[in-house]
Amino acid sequence: MLGQVCRLLVVVLLLCAISPAARAENTVYLLPLECSELLPDNGPFIQFFGAVGRGSLRKDKALSKRIFTVLALRDKMQKTAAESREQNAIDLLIRKTLCFYREKNEPLKTIGFDDPSIVAYLKTSMGDLEKRVDATILQQEIDKAQRKEYERLLSENQEVEDSVKSQAEVAADREFDRLSKEARRKARLK
Repeated sequence: MLGQVCRLLVVVLLLCAISPAARAENTVYLLPLECSELLPDNGPFIQFFGAVGRGSLRKDKALSKRIFTVLALRDKMQKTAAESREQNAIDLLIRKTLCFYREKNEPLKTIGFDDPSIVAYLKTSMGDLEKRVDATILQQEIDKAQRKEYERLLSENQEVEDSVKSQAEVAADREFDRLSKEARRKARLK
């Protein structure tokens, strides 16, 4: 009985020691082992990426800032992706970056968010990731602007089409009336 009470107290103390933000965030502290593209859940990779940023705050604020910037851009793109029901392309970039490390360097090792080798890898690969994120956002914004332009042109074309159709109907009515009158006149002459 006393042993159970002690274990319960230890659990309570551990839960109290964990910050409320960490408990509420559902954070992943280990790099997922499975990088198969058949598994569409990018969440654990995004959470691990964020954990590396939080874990590097005291040691390398510049890296943390770069990670948080990528995550902020991801969140902005997530809103757009939700509107268009597409998968967030930045999620895929983060996943591919982490999976590249997993597959090339440590395919079976348990890798924590504060592992010096993953931190060093992210430090060196952040420039490439940031360029790909920028290119992805730029392309998405170009596509969005192009879609809006096409929609505007279609709308303008629809207005022109409606106007031309209206004029054609008026002209057809006149032509029909003229032909009807001529047919009646010819019928009287016979």
